[in-house]
Amino acid sequence: MACYQDLETIDYFPVDSSIVLRAVGWLGTECKVPTGKVTQQVFNKLCELAENPWQAVVSAGFHVCELCQFQDYEHTARGTNNLFIPFSGVIYVAPELIVHYINVHH
Repeated sequence: MACYQDLETIDYFPVDSSIVLRAVGWLGTECKVPTGKVTQQVFNKLCELAENPWQAVVSAGFHVCELCQFQDYEHTARGTNNLFIPFSGVIYVAPELIVHYINVHH
């Protein structure tokens, strides 16, 4: 998966250049990101958004969590969707694995 720092402009999706996309939670082994606590309320809202995400752009295939200690195909978390969250003239984009990253990798 592409690796972006939080709130960095993301160019991963083929969208009109006038649309501003900001990355949130695009993690991988090549990214250095801070860890920390997230409130239960924020986590619950992300879980809710991940249940049936609005997909402005749909991609084929899936991504597995690169941060898990063991890369066992059957047991490693994987995701196919992205969360597109419009707010105040910007669209924030997170992989659906963001809920896994928060819950398991802090």
